[in-house]
Amino acid sequence: MVKVLGIDPSLTATGVALLNVTKQNEHEWLIVDVFANKLTGHSRINYIINEIREMLGYLGEGDLVVMEGPSYGSHGSRTHELAGIWWLIRHEIYLSQARTGQKHVAIVPPRTRAKYATGNGNASKSEVLKSVGEMFPNQPIIDDNAADAMTFAAMGARWLNMPVDERTPEQIESFMKVEWPDDGL
Repeated sequence: MVKVLGIDPSLTATGVALLNVTKQNEHEWLIVDVFANKLTGHSRINYIINEIREMLGYLGEGDLVVMEGPSYGSHGSRTHELAGIWWLIRHEIYLSQARTGQKHVAIVPPRTRAKYATGNGNASKSEVLKSVGEMFPNQPIIDDNAADAMTFAAMGARWLNMPVDERTPEQIESFMKVEWPDDGL
């Protein structure tokens, strides 16, 4: 049994999905949630980091975190703050690794997530949501942030050689471009 935590970082609605994989095609979504908030500044950052810390507490040695990488092409007034929260989440993962022995982390570029989920690297978040709903029809999905987190967790299960979804060769090709941990499980 291995757990995979997918994280879709966001300032207003961070998506998380905790997947328990027992063997190929046998899995259970333990948690699918969105940490939505209308907070600002340090209160917002504190809230997000505390929620991520709680999620990381479910992991142990041999488990995997798959997180969306930064969007280097983003522009706007919140880009700096989003980069900051990304690094704070990544640092919280690092601290958790020291506490739990969990050492496996993969960072997935945003377009790779979209291509894995839909076959199109330029797919919108709503297209990803629709595709993930079709992939996992028995799992309620709160919104596109949760769908993204579920995509990351499914990608992690595939890396563990325990796929929980059916993907086309093109989608699997995008999966192969991720920098997966090289220390094996």
